[in-house]
Amino acid sequence: MTAVSGDEGTPIKAFVSYAWTSEDHVARVRKLVDYLRHNGVDAILDQYALQPGMDTDRFMEQVAQQHVQKVIAICDATYVQKANSRTGGVGKEGTIMSQHVYDQLMTQGSPDEQRRRFVAVIFGFTDGKPQLPAMFGSSLYIDMSTDEKYDANIDRLLRFLLDQPELVAPPVGKVPAHLQGTPTAAPPTWARAQAFRRAVEEGRRVEPTLRAYLEELQAAVGALPPAVTDRQYDYPKVLEAAEAFLPVRNEFVELMDLAARHGALNADLLGDFFEEAVNGVVTQSETSSLNRATLTVTELVRAELMLYLTALCIRERQEDVLTALTDRTYFIEKHGTTQPDAFGAIYYVSDEFRNEFNRLRAQRYKSPEAEWLRERASFAKVDFARLQEADLILTVKSRLQRQASVQQTPTRYTSMWYAPTAIYWGRRDRFDLFVRFTSRRVLQRWLPYFGVTTAAELTVMIRAALGDAYARMTDGWGSLDHALNVEALGTLP
Repeated sequence: MTAVSGDEGTPIKAFVSYAWTSEDHVARVRKLVDYLRHNGVDAILDQYALQPGMDTDRFMEQVAQQHVQKVIAICDATYVQKANSRTGGVGKEGTIMSQHVYDQLMTQGSPDEQRRRFVAVIFGFTDGKPQLPAMFGSSLYIDMSTDEKYDANIDRLLRFLLDQPELVAPPVGKVPAHLQGTPTAAPPTWARAQAFRRAVEEGRRVEPTLRAYLEELQAAVGALPPAVTDRQYDYPKVLEAAEAFLPVRNEFVELMDLAARHGALNADLLGDFFEEAVNGVVTQSETSSLNRATLTVTELVRAELMLYLTALCIRERQEDVLTALTDRTYFIEKHGTTQPDAFGAIYYVSDEFRNEFNRLRAQRYKSPEAEWLRERASFAKVDFARLQEADLILTVKSRLQRQASVQQTPTRYTSMWYAPTAIYWGRRDRFDLFVRFTSRRVLQRWLPYFGVTTAAELTVMIRAALGDAYARMTDGWGSLDHALNVEALGTLP
């Protein structure tokens, strides 16, 4: 870190004034000067600049004429006594600043530069009071009277000399989206979201604010309108409702990104949110006279949030959160009863949506929801490629769970995650995450997510769980072994 003086492009010049109290004191001063010079400050010390027989007062006069930007006065009892008595600095007494030199330096530069020119470094106290010469008055002083104080305050001195404050105001961020341009209503979750953000940034306990935010988010998801008008499927209404929900979705992604980077994701609360989101839709479909097509917007949004959360967990190495989120039992309410299920229950898209999407677009997309997700992917940090990777890792886990369910015949029903973006997988050469899985170090962190203990076991399970299904999901594009590189899992350090 080198500070430069304006247009000259040279390091900041600092003059060191002190008394030659003892050999130990002189050595300590020289040690401080050497440190400053090594860290970008052109500290001027008589021990390096003065030749035998040279006049110290004349030397200080010359220094004062060299546009010195900072002055460091090393103050101890000897320095204070000589400075106050105005005895000169000659011979072995050191370079003790005179009132004349002090006044001369105080006339240079702007008033702001003058105020920030002098600093006293205290090498001793008298009766608990800092040893300061009268000319310094109430100037800033830095305590280096002990080795501990020296170590604690050396950075403070360096920052003063380099004009680098300890506290720097954060950059000005973006104006909230609802206040840009023509002001609009804030997302219904905005206040709770800000409370959670502050808790994360301030390092406070985040669970209460996260719970409150997720409750508001659940209400916002549940308030999405039905996609049917007069008992007719209304795709424009789906599109309009999904578009109106984007500010809420974007807020969720940004908050989860912040929480992931601070290790503040809570799998229990997030799992509760998704469980409630599923149950809210199930209850609505059973009490409504309309069919499940009315719930398309809610279910699409729910799956979208899960994909973004998974992508963030992958990027920020929150494997334990994703493991807990996908391992937990989800209790789904149907027809007045509650049944255990897997995380695959989060994902559902009706055939009505697929048919209407293709009809209105005059297309024959095999996975219209993939097109819907791709068109809405607007984050640089979590682009559509990362959503595909998240979709893949959820699909693999879901199929491993279904495979275990068939083998073990557990009491819970295992809903499947049906890979909405799979149609795009075969067009990729490799998935970055599975390339990283070639490292045993990386794979070791992920083995608990898959419920296995070795790379060989994972290779066998992935092939058994996906097998020919990979080709069907990707519409015949590419092969499982090539895309996932399963033969190389854990083969590198």
